[in-house]
Amino acid sequence: MTTALISVSDKTGVLELAKGLAALGVTLLSTGGTASCWPMRALP
Repeated sequence: MTTALISVSDKTGVLELAKGLAALGVTLLSTGGTASCWPMRALP
């Protein structure tokens, strides 16, 4: 299993990045601020 931690100051494109990683089977971890920029339904 592969895991990625996503924590960015510029949130531009972060949802698309997270969706792409999730589609590859990557488990996503995120800081609260970064996670708040995408809706809970947006990722599996």
